[in-house]
Amino acid sequence: MKKTIAWGIIFLLVVMSFTSISGNQLNYQLIKSSGGGNILYVGGSGPGNYTGIQSAIDDANNGDTIFVYNGTYYGALDIGKSNITIIGENRDTTIIDGKKYFQTVRIYANRGKLSGFTIRNCSDSGSNLRAIHLWCSYWEVSDNIIIANKKHGGMFGTHGILIGGNENIVSNNIITNCRHGIGIEGPGRILNNIFGNTFFDNVDGIYINSGTYPEKKENFITDNIFFDNRVGIYTIFKTNLYQITGNSFYNNDDGIFTEEGNSRFYISSNNFTNNKNGLYFEYGEKNILENNQISNNQIGFYCGASETIIKNNSFLYNSEIGIEIVAGENDIKNNNFIGNGNGIFIRSGRNKIIKNNFIDNGKNAGFRVFIWGAFSNKWINNYWYDYNGQGPYLILGELFSFLLFTEIPWSNVDEYPADEPNNWTTTQGCGIE
Repeated sequence: MKKTIAWGIIFLLVVMSFTSISGNQLNYQLIKSSGGGNILYVGGSGPGNYTGIQSAIDDANNGDTIFVYNGTYYGALDIGKSNITIIGENRDTTIIDGKKYFQTVRIYANRGKLSGFTIRNCSDSGSNLRAIHLWCSYWEVSDNIIIANKKHGGMFGTHGILIGGNENIVSNNIITNCRHGIGIEGPGRILNNIFGNTFFDNVDGIYINSGTYPEKKENFITDNIFFDNRVGIYTIFKTNLYQITGNSFYNNDDGIFTEEGNSRFYISSNNFTNNKNGLYFEYGEKNILENNQISNNQIGFYCGASETIIKNNSFLYNSEIGIEIVAGENDIKNNNFIGNGNGIFIRSGRNKIIKNNFIDNGKNAGFRVFIWGAFSNKWINNYWYDYNGQGPYLILGELFSFLLFTEIPWSNVDEYPADEPNNWTTTQGCGIE
């Protein structure tokens, strides 16, 4: 039932976003403008057309366009030509079938475009399998349907697209049934732009593995949809300088999961809803999370990262906790916490909780910290829906002592609670009037 609904959504997206070009009504000027060179035709009924895509690639020169008519083309492709464009007539009916070869499409020359295909039937055995291996830079891979065969097989299962270069564009693809929908791996991968794609029924929608290399890797993940995956975006090792903006994450186990530490992620204007965890950061530092809506998850944000700024977000109706803070030195300011089981729960010291709104939560706030963190969290000028208007507002929690190996009831205070909600941004739909 779940997959039927998913494919129904995808069908509507396809119908709205793509109009097929008939083999008899091909717009020559449109194709001619793609690369400025010659056009090579594959399939169809024209005289001199190629019968296989690889033969056309072998004969193509710099600037040429290869147009592929509807049909199923069997076998893997090896693209070692620069600055060529390969376009399918209709991405639903122009099919590249890898016949279970471990790499269905391998691209290792810079500059080009691949668009308008269903790419399927990568190998279903072994490891390090790739529907598309983009081991190059300056390519556009767009408007394709990528269906791999192997969702499992550990870290090295099938990639829908493996990016091993810089300044590539991956846009408006549908990617499903992969271990990693898109993988970005290795040192120095910069300025790749991943936008407008739909990821569903994968283990990880996007998998980012930078190893332990210290290089800055500024990449952009924008306006994508992640649903029914185990994890929407999964990062490992010291990944940094990613901008994740305008995406939707729903019905995943984790919207974003980071392992081994990440830093300087900018996560803005995303929607996380109906996941087990909206975001789960095991480690990391110096991230910014702002202007996101995080609603109807079990846990909105599990934050094991330090020195992270969490501002201007709405944490709404998360069944267990809006935010659980496990690391220290974070700034939590100007957020809405509404209708959560617990608004915020703190397990570390040296955090600042400033000018937030706490409304209709089962419990607005709590903490359990080691005894030396008893006074180090600062609560300043927050709005508490149940505040009686007199004196400071008490936040009840516990201290934990290693020496006594026991928990001690304790309280922090917001000495200057706000009398009215902090209207730091639009509050429409958040229950604040």
